Amino acid sequence: MQLIHSFSTRSVNKIILLVFVCLCASHSFCQTDGKKKYAVFFGTIKSASDSSSVEYADIYLSGKTIGTISNSGGEFEIKIPDSLAIDDLLISSVGYKTKSIALKKKSLGTIYLEPQTMILKEVVVTANRVDSSFNILKLATQFIKYNYPRKNHLIEGFFRATSIRDTICTRLIEAAIRVQEGNYTKDAWDDENLEMVKNRVKVVEIRKSDDKRKTDFFLKALTMLLGERNDLYQTLGSNYVRLIGKKGNHIMSMNNLAKYNSELLGKIELDGNTVYVITFTDHRDTHFQWSEINLFVNVSDFAIVRVELQTMYNPNRKEIAEDRMIESKYIFKSEVSYRKINHKYYPVYIHSIGPDGNASHTVELGEKKQTQFAEKLFLLTNVYENDFSKIKWKDAEKRDKDLYGKDDPYNEKFWENYNMVKLNPLKRSTKELEKNSTLTQQFKKGKEK
Repeated sequence: MQLIHSFSTRSVNKIILLVFVCLCASHSFCQTDGKKKYAVFFGTIKSASDSSSVEYADIYLSGKTIGTISNSGGEFEIKIPDSLAIDDLLISSVGYKTKSIALKKKSLGTIYLEPQTMILKEVVVTANRVDSSFNILKLATQFIKYNYPRKNHLIEGFFRATSIRDTICTRLIEAAIRVQEGNYTKDAWDDENLEMVKNRVKVVEIRKSDDKRKTDFFLKALTMLLGERNDLYQTLGSNYVRLIGKKGNHIMSMNNLAKYNSELLGKIELDGNTVYVITFTDHRDTHFQWSEINLFVNVSDFAIVRVELQTMYNPNRKEIAEDRMIESKYIFKSEVSYRKINHKYYPVYIHSIGPDGNASHTVELGEKKQTQFAEKLFLLTNVYENDFSKIKWKDAEKRDKDLYGKDDPYNEKFWENYNMVKLNPLKRSTKELEKNSTLTQQFKKGKEK
């Protein structure tokens, strides 16, 4: 009897634990149980001036985490819970007026955004040599503790890493992730590698394609010596507000920005707010690389709502080979957009294009050299400020392990119901990647749930 009682107690405890875990997972990622609990809306965003596609436009419900961005063709698809479908959809992009769309039908068709003209330097904080641009940066730095989370929190999001050879997609990874973040008032960075050292990341669901990248013996040997590169941490490392104002010699530190030429370009309207546009440039001929940074600072509360960064080789240096440039223009570029949610600003998306740390930089195919690089994207899907389950260190992803090495089963039902960014149909062709089998077939190679 004692044995039976003990067995029953353990069984009940296991069942309770299993039910609790399932409820937590369902709450966090809003999976459906086969019943449709959301509405799908889709459309294409174009410029009203010339009908060109507006890429990486921000599409969202005001004050909520539900949103997405448009791809290189201006296309988007967004899944909204039925309870929220009556809300208007807001669409914003730098250089265009924010537009509100009533959600009355699934196909929103082509949405045209009106270009806006920048208001030139009307408001000047100071008139001395320090220049109003740098003073605005100082104020923005001082207000970080008021505008961004001051306590530990958890965010959830969609992550995509696309490996590319010129314009051909050679590997695709998509994941639903959780990120346990520290507050924005403390130094959470390692100055040596500019990766977050306190934040923990956990993959909840993942799917991946075949790997058709090219590599070489030297890279394999280097990887064995130094470890692989985890694109998750590299992408989240572009949350630049965490860097601004901190000590060190990284690109966003005050010490470094003070050496740049800074200029207040003017003001624009973004997400219904007036923001300063400040540019920092470092084009010194003695430098091997040049950098350009654009900061967008909200006039009302001095919150940094957008950061754009681009690095390129110094064109005056003759030793630079053009095949080392991505799209013949730059070495690395990224953009981060922040939006206020529950009275605090969070990074709603991070987008970057740069070298693929797990593949050879250039590949010789016949007489032609091709450049290999990676495009990475993070899209915020949820925020937990108070009650959330902490990520244990043993469950967090390893920083020196390529995410592609994860062999988790493919959960097709989860991905059918999950909000994500549409693949780029123009810049990143998947034709070669899908030569022998479709992406869906490749996703299913792992054991399905």
